Amino acid sequence: MNRALLQVAVPLPPTVIMHDWWTALCGAACGQLAYLPKALVRYRQHGANRLGAEGLLTMLNPLSDASSRRLSLSEYYVSGSIRHAAMLSERIVSRGVSCSPDALLLLKRFAACGQQGRLRRLWTVCRLKLRRQGLFRQLLLYWRFLVSSPCRTARG
Repeated sequence: MNRALLQVAVPLPPTVIMHDWWTALCGAACGQLAYLPKALVRYRQHGANRLGAEGLLTMLNPLSDASSRRLSLSEYYVSGSIRHAAMLSERIVSRGVSCSPDALLLLKRFAACGQQGRLRRLWTVCRLKLRRQGLFRQLLLYWRFLVSSPCRTARG
């Protein structure tokens, strides 16, 4: 993370779901993300982790706690990601942050999909070309946006 990203990302809004989501969104919208093939930090998990790295078979097993926990949080994550986009677009405009017009438009369109019905929201997500890595994750993304209720407001 460089100083320019820090100036956009902090302070973290109090309603940010996960700090790494927020930071990645800020970096992608106002700069660029780079892949480093070498791990620079060790990832630790413990019993109190809210999320963890479960295997695919665990996630597909409808009887597993991990699978039911993730599905029950789907609506929370969908509304949170929409809220993140709304907060970041407001921050970019209010602070006069350097950002491409295309990135700002994408954030605003994504934030607006929180007010749309399920099918329209799914269509918006497809049209905005939001992508996940791998077919299974992509289908899961579409499923989450289809089954989640519309947000009451794009900001909260």
